[in-house]
Amino acid sequence: MNFGEFKQRVKDIVARNNLELDNVILMFTNEILDEIQKFYNFEFLKQTIELQVVAGQRTYSLPANFKDDIIFYLVKENKYEKLTLTNSYEIIKKVIPEETGEPKYIVIERDMFSLFPAPDKDYVLRITYYAYFSPISSDTDTNYILDKEVDVLLNGVLQRVFSYLFEYEQAQYYGQIYQQKLLLLKRREVIKELPTEMSLGVYTDVKKSLLE
Repeated sequence: MNFGEFKQRVKDIVARNNLELDNVILMFTNEILDEIQKFYNFEFLKQTIELQVVAGQRTYSLPANFKDDIIFYLVKENKYEKLTLTNSYEIIKKVIPEETGEPKYIVIERDMFSLFPAPDKDYVLRITYYAYFSPISSDTDTNYILDKEVDVLLNGVLQRVFSYLFEYEQAQYYGQIYQQKLLLLKRREVIKELPTEMSLGVYTDVKKSLLE
C-alpha cells in the first residue's frame, strides 16, 4: 500500500474529505511511523552496506538515517573481522594517534565515525545497523510498515486524527487498539529472535520475561 491509498482509507473511516485533512494525515502518519520505529529495533529496520575506506583517511559519515546498534566488520578474503567500538578517551590508550595500519577500533562522534589506526591502504568495511525510513512526502511513497504492518500504523493515525477532530471517544478507542497492535508487533519480533530449538512452553515464558 502506498501513502495515497492509506490516506484515502483514513478519510473513509473518519468520513471527512478535504485538503486540510490531507496535510493532517501526512503529519500524523510520519509521527506514528517515527514512534513505531523508536519502539524497538525491528528486523525490518536492519540494513547492511559495504563501504570502501581509503589509505590515510580516518573519518567518515555514518550511514544515512542511522538509528541504533551499529556493528563494523573489516572484510577479509574469507571472513569478516569485527572491529571494536570504543571512545575518544580510551583510544589514546590503545593506539598512537599518528599510527597507520589495519583498522582495529571505531570511535563514533555525532554523525561521524573514525578508524584507528588510520588505514595504511584501501579496505572494505561491512556495516550492519538499524535505520529509520525516510519520511513520507508524496502519495506514491511506501515502506515496509505501510506494505506489511499497515494495521498498526492505521490505528495510530486514526487515534491522532480523531483527537484532532475533537472526537475523543473514537480517539481513545483507536488509541487502545494501536497500543495493543504495537505490543503484538514487538512480541512477534521477540519470538523470531528466540532460538528455534526452544519448546513452545519455554517460548512463552521467555517471551513474557523479555517484554516485562
